Amino acid sequence: MKLAGSRPCGGAPSSTPSAARSLQTGVKPALPTSLHSARGRQSQICNVWLENRAEVSVHVPVETAWDLWDDKERIPDWMPWISSVQTDAQNPALSQWRLSTSMFGRGWSLSWLSESLPNKPHTQMQWRSVPGYKGPGGSLEVPNRGQLLFRRFGPDSCIVELTIGYEVPGLLQPFASVLTPTVEGILRTDMQRFARYAVDHQARPQA
Repeated sequence: MKLAGSRPCGGAPSSTPSAARSLQTGVKPALPTSLHSARGRQSQICNVWLENRAEVSVHVPVETAWDLWDDKERIPDWMPWISSVQTDAQNPALSQWRLSTSMFGRGWSLSWLSESLPNKPHTQMQWRSVPGYKGPGGSLEVPNRGQLLFRRFGPDSCIVELTIGYEVPGLLQPFASVLTPTVEGILRTDMQRFARYAVDHQARPQA
């Protein structure tokens, strides 16, 4: 995981053209892009952006792996810390995500609205959280974005790489350095679980 940027208290992450381009190409970006605010004060840093990656070889065709991830409401089946994903019936590009996990001696519950960005079928899937969304009970907002890359590795296998970037709230900054092994370990386990899930799914008779 690489520290990609930070922003001052009261500042807002900037949406630079280079940031948009990096997520719309097939090249692996460093997620998220630099978030130095040109308008905010530089004297005090509140939040930092971190990124994590994990990949796995999956013994199913790339089309099958893509379809499983594209069905967002299935994702909690292999990522149990995501308690639910609900796709907006009116706008399938939007989905509400809920996270529930225990870390650093306490429980954490978060909720955010995610927007799917332009994808390249069977190659690249990308998304970002919608700024300003407040979950149930006014839960803490954690801006995030991510990408999945799919690489065909033969007719019946592929490699799936997940990259996520997220802003660490000020209250968690003391733990930022230990988030690297913790989160990346969780993601590696999730991706391995996905590989098994995909194989089992393909083996089941399809209706």
